[in-house]
Order: sequence, then C-alpha cells, then structure tokens
Amino acid sequence: MPEVVVNAQWPQVPGVKPWPVNLSVEIDRPQFLQAWRSNGGPARLHPARAYPLTLSLEVPAGHGVLQGVRMIGVFARYAEAKHEPHGALGAALSVIDGEGNTLARRELVNGRHYHDCCDLVAVERRNGDGTSVRTVGTVQTEDGPCRLDMIEFDLEEAIGAKQVILRDLGTPASFEILSAQFIFEQRAVCPFKGHEGQVSLVEIASIVRMRDRGRFRTALEQVQQGILACHDDMDEARGTALTFLAVVSTGLLESGGSREIHRFQLEAAKKLMAAKNLEMISELTAQLTSFLIEPVMPADGNPNDLLIRKSIMLMEKSFGQAITDEEIASRIGLSTSHFRHLFKEYTGQPFHRYLMSLRLERARDILAAGSVPVSQVSKSVGFASAAHFSRAFQGRFGVSPSNFRKTHLNPGEGTS
Repeated sequence: MPEVVVNAQWPQVPGVKPWPVNLSVEIDRPQFLQAWRSNGGPARLHPARAYPLTLSLEVPAGHGVLQGVRMIGVFARYAEAKHEPHGALGAALSVIDGEGNTLARRELVNGRHYHDCCDLVAVERRNGDGTSVRTVGTVQTEDGPCRLDMIEFDLEEAIGAKQVILRDLGTPASFEILSAQFIFEQRAVCPFKGHEGQVSLVEIASIVRMRDRGRFRTALEQVQQGILACHDDMDEARGTALTFLAVVSTGLLESGGSREIHRFQLEAAKKLMAAKNLEMISELTAQLTSFLIEPVMPADGNPNDLLIRKSIMLMEKSFGQAITDEEIASRIGLSTSHFRHLFKEYTGQPFHRYLMSLRLERARDILAAGSVPVSQVSKSVGFASAAHFSRAFQGRFGVSPSNFRKTHLNPGEGTS
C-alpha cells in the first residue's frame, strides 16, 4: 500500500554518540542521529540507570492519518536471561491525541519484540499484535557489535495523533533508538484509490465474489462522493460511474452471473449520458448498482457495522496467520457469540468461510502477479497444507493454482 514516510524530529535529550552503522538491507530513508538511550542495567547503581525513561516525539502535521511508527535501534542491551526473564514487559509505545487521550498502545515483550542485542543472528517476524521486527544490520558499540533491528508498529488509523511516546518500564533492558519514522497513509486522489479505509478498484470484483455487503456499501459511497467531487466535469463523472459498474459486472460474471449483464451496461451508459448534473449521475449510479447487486447482496444495515468493519481490517492485515474469530472478537471488545452473529449479518457468511474466501482471493492476486512461487503461496496466505490450498482454490475458481498462474502470466515471466 502506498505510504508517506516522514523522519521524526529528533528531540534534544541526553543520548550516546552515534556508533558506526552497517546496514545489510535497504531501508526507506533512515535518518541516523545521536542515539537516544533508555534507562536500564542489571543493577540499581548501574550507569545506564541514569538514562531517561521516556522518549517523546511530536507527530508532524499535514501528511494524513498516522498508520504506523518505525524505530531502528538496539533492542536491547542487558536483555539476556541472566538479567531479565523471558516474557518481561520492557517498554510500551503510546500514541496520544491533542487532549492527552491514548489512541493506541503497544507493549514490548522480551523474547518477542526484543532480546539480547549481542546475539547477531538476524530475525524477521510479524508478531500478530500489530508489530513486526526485522534485523537491518549491525552497529559497533563500546561493547562490540550489536544487532540493529527495525520495529514497526501498525497503528491502523490513529486519527488525531499528536505525540508518540516510548516509555521504558524499568526492567534491566536498555533500548537505543537511532532513528524513528512516522508512516502516513497516502491521501487518495481519486475514488478508486484504496487508502484511508477506502476500497481500491482492484478489490471491487473480489468484494462482489465474496458477497461482502459491508465493504461493497463502502465502495459505493466512495464512488458517489468521487462523482460529486468532479467539479462539474460531467465526462469524468460518467467515466467514474461506468468504470465502477463495469468492475462490479466483472465480479458478477466471474461468480456465475447472467450474460445479460452486458446488455445492462449498454443501457446504463445511455442513462448516464442523459443525466444533466453531478447529483443525477451520483443518484443514478446508486440505482443502477442496486439493480445489479440486489439479487446477490440484499440491502441491510446495523449500528454495529463500524465494529465489524474494524474486524475486517484486522483480518486483512493478518489473514496469513492462524487467526480465529475468538481472537478478533476479543480485539474489538465483543463476545465470540455476539461477534459471530454480527459478522454473519454484516457479510452474509460465517467468519471462517469469509476468512477462507479472503485467503483464496489474496492467493489469486499473488498468483496473477507472477512473482511468488506457487509452492510458497499457500503458506503466505495462511494455509497449513498445500494440498488443502489446491483443493480449495480449484473449488472456488474452477482451476488449479498452477494452471491459473500459467493463464495469467505476462509474456516473459517464469512459472516457478
């Protein structure tokens, strides 16, 4: 997903001199300054206990909605088992709004987010809690080489974020932060840019095939708003409407819709050409879409839609992991039984069927791109068994993964 990465304005705080850094991977515009070092050390009188407990960074304005924070540093000194037990909570990152409210919080756990920095074996993992850790190189310190890691905190949508605070929780672990970056989701410039909660054009056919009523409503509202924002450019508005209807029609045809849809598109074009203003085009788009989609996705609504939309966003970000409806329900504050009821009411299908559809649709996208070997696709989308993946894929799309890839490769691409 396109993003804007902005380096944090480094505060004037006590720190340590910048050590020589050796990067083993390419990083998006790092800015290595004087390192900030947190309180720590194996004993109360250790010199590292003089370092501060809190690093506070101001979130720069004017870049959109904050989606994440990326920190590069030494995670962590004095984190070996003889000083600090596995599972200890060493630090917490909080996102604060202008009124002092906490918008998001992520805790750093020994053995999961950080460990002994003198262990130079590279790590790369997604932790399933909205964080990921990747080794990006080494840094030479007074104690010798240390592993240099990048921790990324996925904040979903921290709307109104003004400040990010990293707070050391007082354990022996001491963190050295060399660089911090804010990740903003790039602003959409047209109705089909899938940013800031919007639906992208390439997702629409998949949403139709999955019978995802909630996301489809979001897409339609998005398109109507885009039409009204065309500044009296009637041709652009009509083109937007026809593009949307064409992609919806494609999704219906791919899931067994009638060939009469082609005739519908011709009639839709005539009606849109007769519309006299943007409001008429917007309303007509909604009517035509309803006519197309009502047989397979009847209109529905629920005041709990926002919670279920959040659950779907969580699924989109972690579908490759072993997620369960119990876990998702807990994260949005619902009981499992109530969540299952609301989820089926919103999407028209049970959680596990939706998750299966989501994984298969993403596998379809990966295979069509031609960049990942078929043997790895099943694992990347969350299937434990390649045989199960192949059966499920063929059952949904009527073709095996290997044959699907062959028919969708561009000339010159391999068939690994």
